[in-house]
Order: sequence, then C-alpha cells, then structure tokens
Amino acid sequence: VASNGTVLSMDASASVSDNPVHYYTTIASGSKKIGYLVYSSFDAGTSGGYLNNLRSAFASFSSNGVTDFVLDLRYNATGNDIESARLLASMLVPSSKLGNIFVALEKANSSKNKNDTLMLSQDIIGSGANLNLSKIYILTTSATAQLSELLIAALAPYLKVYTVGSTTKGALGVTTCYTNPAFNYKFYLVTSIPINSSKGTTYTTSGITASTSASDTDLPTLLDFGNTNESMLAAAIALITAE
Repeated sequence: VASNGTVLSMDASASVSDNPVHYYTTIASGSKKIGYLVYSSFDAGTSGGYLNNLRSAFASFSSNGVTDFVLDLRYNATGNDIESARLLASMLVPSSKLGNIFVALEKANSSKNKNDTLMLSQDIIGSGANLNLSKIYILTTSATAQLSELLIAALAPYLKVYTVGSTTKGALGVTTCYTNPAFNYKFYLVTSIPINSSKGTTYTTSGITASTSASDTDLPTLLDFGNTNESMLAAAIALITAE
C-alpha cells in the first residue's frame, strides 16, 4: 500500500518450484552400490510432476544396480500427499510384498467413509522401478514428521528399517488441507490416524527413536548432500559396509 492509499501489486520476477526429489545419487563403497535420496516433502506437484521425478530417480537407481539404500528424511516435515508415500514405499519394498497393505487409515468419526486402506502396488510404479530391498537406512531428526513417520512405520512389517540420526517429531496423523480463497489462507487438520499392516496403531506423539545416533549439527561435517563425509550419511554407510 502506497502512502497515498493506492494498493500496488507486483508480479514475482520468476516462478519458484520446490521439487521434493531434492537430490539423489548412487554411491559405490566396496562391493556395495548405495542409492541415496534426499526427499524433502510429500508433494505430488502439478499434474503429478513430482511423482514422475520420483519415478525417474528410482529408474536410475535400478539401472545402476543399487544393492542398498539410504533415504534422507531429516528435513521432511511437510506435504500431505499420501500417494507420494505409497509410491515411494512400493518402489522400496521386496517385490513379493506388492499387493499387500501399505497403510489403513482410521478417519475422524465425522467422516462419511470412516476407514480407507491403501495398498502397495506395481501399477503406480509406472516408469519407476521396484528395488526389491530387504533393508533400508533412513536418516531422521526432530524435524522428521507426519508422512515421513507414517512411511517408516508402514515399511517396518516388510523390510528391516534402520533409522540413523535422532528421534522423530511424533506427529504421525494424516492431515487434510483446507483453503479459504476469500482470505487467502490454508490450514491443515489431522483427519486420519494410520494403522500399519501388522494391525497395530502407528500413531505416537513420542516419535520414532533412532536405532543409531548421529548428528548433522557439527560444523566440520556440515557438508553437501551426497558427500560421504557428511556425518549422518557417513554413519549410514558405515553400517552398510560393516555387514
């Protein structure tokens, strides 16, 4: 608003997108080929564009002959697209588990359809690839929340999950976004509680404890994603190569 009361508008100089497939690479360490993915948000993108980016990353991992996998969720506290989580899980689990339950959702009592069950599926993989993993190493911090925690819990019945870092936030509820265009705001409400395939509730406010402690706050090891000397990634690689 100008001093004379005139309301001024200004277009952005450039549009900005935040691709949640933030970084990925394949790391060779001895006889191991380690897939490494930094996934920053569960967001499908416009017309599913970010889902296709995720598929492309896994097609690359498959063509590189990945034997082990590190999933970096340390900063993933946002996004409410549960299909992104289902796609990611479907490309990680053993191929024999496709067709099994990914997660069952118990919705709020006010919901017309109280329960919903989502399945691990070959169909949604499309141009991606299932890596047929028997274990996974997931990097976590206190910022790791909601669908990240749901994914960790939902994978556990199907493959060995090693968490590296620190305890997650403990905000596991599935949210739904509501908007009010008249006032230009959004708010997110927890509308479902996830139940994993082993029929036990995965909802907890205490977070998921890391099986191996590691920190990314030490300046000497505060390095770029994919740098094998970065402390949390280095801790995961050490576990993999010690096998």
